Amino acid sequence: MSRNAIESAADELRSSRKRVSLAHRFIGLTILVLTLLRLLWRRAHPAPALPTTMHPATRALARGTQYLFYVLLLVLPFTGWALLNSAGVPVKGFGVLELPNLVVANAATLKQLKLTHLTLNSLLFASLFLHWAGAARHAWLLKDGVVGRMVPDFLRGN
Repeated sequence: MSRNAIESAADELRSSRKRVSLAHRFIGLTILVLTLLRLLWRRAHPAPALPTTMHPATRALARGTQYLFYVLLLVLPFTGWALLNSAGVPVKGFGVLELPNLVVANAATLKQLKLTHLTLNSLLFASLFLHWAGAARHAWLLKDGVVGRMVPDFLRGN
């Protein structure tokens, strides 16, 4: 393999990584905006109460998981933003608006934020799995209509 072919492959890999990184940032910021909009919607349109037939521990687990989702969906984008800042990378909102730095560039902070971001991401996926398992239990085993609560009234015809 010639040196030019290796350099070309390396350039393509760097370009691919940059595209993935930009997509990751765009998705993270989009999740932050959508989560804030969802919280505003929930404030005006509260979720229906969980059935009283559910065990109190199950209701507490359901509520706790929901709160955990919101916390993680708010905190994860900020840890990603701070992570980029700690690496000396400015963050542009949707590629247009330069966002303020949350932290100064620092190698130790960068290392800690990488671990924090990865750990919180793992916690998000673990809690999503728990949520899906609970939904499957209600839909297929208990058949108690709890999953139907997630469908907005206007889609149910109510």
